[in-house]
Amino acid sequence: MLSDATKQAIAAEQARRLAETLPTEAESRLRDPQAVLRLWETCTQIEQEAARCFLLEAAQGFFTKKQWERLAETKHAHLSLGLTGLRRIGFVLTVRKLWSEVGFIMPREVREVLLLRLLAAADAEAPPPGDDMLSYYTTGGRGIQLDLFSFLLLVREQEVPVTRRQTIHRRVLQKLKPLLSFDERHVASWFARLFPPAIQAAYGAAEGVLLDVALRLGLVRMSGQRLVLVADNVSAWLALSAQQRNRQLLSLFTSCYLPPASWLEALALQVVSAPTEQWHSLASLLDSLRRAGFTLPADALEQARDQWLHPLLGFGWIQLGLDRAGALWWRIAPSFASELDAHGEPTWYVEPTGEVIVPPLIPLAELWALSRLGRLSFAGDLLRCTLLPENVQAFVLNGGEQREIETLLASRCPYPLPPGLRGMIDGWIKQAKQIRIETWARVRTADPRILEELRQIPLLRPFVGEVISATDFLVPLARTEALLDALRQCGYLPQRDGSIARAPAASDGPVEPAVTAPQTGDAGLFANNLPWQSYQVENVYPDRWEGAAKLAELPKMWTSHFQSYHPQTLRDLFRRAHELQLTVRVETSKGAEWEGVPKKIEVEMGYWSVTMEVERQKRAKLKLDEISRVRLVLPDYVGGL
Repeated sequence: MLSDATKQAIAAEQARRLAETLPTEAESRLRDPQAVLRLWETCTQIEQEAARCFLLEAAQGFFTKKQWERLAETKHAHLSLGLTGLRRIGFVLTVRKLWSEVGFIMPREVREVLLLRLLAAADAEAPPPGDDMLSYYTTGGRGIQLDLFSFLLLVREQEVPVTRRQTIHRRVLQKLKPLLSFDERHVASWFARLFPPAIQAAYGAAEGVLLDVALRLGLVRMSGQRLVLVADNVSAWLALSAQQRNRQLLSLFTSCYLPPASWLEALALQVVSAPTEQWHSLASLLDSLRRAGFTLPADALEQARDQWLHPLLGFGWIQLGLDRAGALWWRIAPSFASELDAHGEPTWYVEPTGEVIVPPLIPLAELWALSRLGRLSFAGDLLRCTLLPENVQAFVLNGGEQREIETLLASRCPYPLPPGLRGMIDGWIKQAKQIRIETWARVRTADPRILEELRQIPLLRPFVGEVISATDFLVPLARTEALLDALRQCGYLPQRDGSIARAPAASDGPVEPAVTAPQTGDAGLFANNLPWQSYQVENVYPDRWEGAAKLAELPKMWTSHFQSYHPQTLRDLFRRAHELQLTVRVETSKGAEWEGVPKKIEVEMGYWSVTMEVERQKRAKLKLDEISRVRLVLPDYVGGL
């Protein structure tokens, strides 16, 4: 939502700080962890202090302007100037409600990089795990991606009715439950905290969470009295790599399901970013959070376990264990490790009986295509797809060919397909073609000469095969879209009869057009009340002195000279110092010197006095008549502006 001019101004400030010409755009650099760290090193001390406020105090990196001002009350000018610096390099964006309430948000991409750096600086050497780590009392799931995949298969292959209360029918839920590898033990805390009572009465915890995730990702949608796939979104989701889907899910979980507490967001990020193949202590991580400056509740360990570790265990992202003392440890599950893509191309094994043994690393898009030909079984560590004659026959009757089936099976098979399998597939297809009822579309031209023209054009000739009159011919319904495109390419303007429906894709089940995905608002089963949800990014770029303009307006004499002033001027000086929370250096008529921040200026029994905080939790009260000389002490950072 930022204009090109604003983006260029941010890029220019980034380039100035890094002292180099940057080839990429500002927003691209803010998505690059290395670029974010380089910019962080250029930040002044007050900018880093302001950034730590967003990391340590803000829920999901967001402050309203009122919250920011309350937080910075003790040193307002100081932190406001730091905030301005962060806004100038894109580390913080200004947001605004329609009714003009202003806020500030640190984007998630920036926040994650700085949180990990903050924790790394506060990390202490954790005790090594024992050699005999005990098994955790709750087992983990096979993976949230496969659970979602199983759910999408269920919606594709059968009618999923929706009740008048917009809930899935119970008989479908009974079929869904055994397909899921996570259960109530993993997501009970999320379900109880987030979902309204009516939803809790209609669904079990696991089914409710899974359906909510699918709805928020835009993979399914409730349409009238049934649940349908959103075909384009499903295809796009399946085409992502496993790591891209994990990142998408991680963003969804942290923004929608995790309690909005800064320490818990930092913990969640650290858990999934931990080094793989080794155990990590939860107690040590909580200690690191405290050293980094986070304020943890008394039940931090229980919250971390129930709100994050248990769900990740059910989703197959981590493994949990206990040491001999009963302390909780975790490690990254192999299926979540980022190195998986580097292990070469996985293969499946095709047996002569028509059973395909599939390892879990097969891309989901290919598994989706394979599932059209048979029945998938998710029992055990390996998946199995048993080819079925009715699936193969349906594939062919919907326009597929035998060579497509054989090409798909051979694409991941390390050896030639068994000859017996080819014969079996061929027999199934021949059975399907003995008696075949097809739906065709009738194409009518206005004149026999037009039909003859179509037969002479190479692009259109393949479509004009079943001629039934001097002006009419037939095409399979599945090829009507291709014919329409070809006609338009050749300059014709074909008109479709409204009674002719578009041919559905083979075995796709009920589908709907694409919607924007992923969705993180109220598309799911509960209202997601994000702190920044009703705000929009405002297209502004701050001046260097914004937030501290009053410092620039101070009389130079007040900040440059240690001298006496008229009583009225002296009162004005202390009032401005109190407003801006600036330090004042004072000399009394008796020669004593004080330095502190004015906290109160008042008149008592006809005498003006000032109360100053001279040390932490220590105050001194002086009458203005007793003060001989005074000077405002500007912060060091002001001189660099």
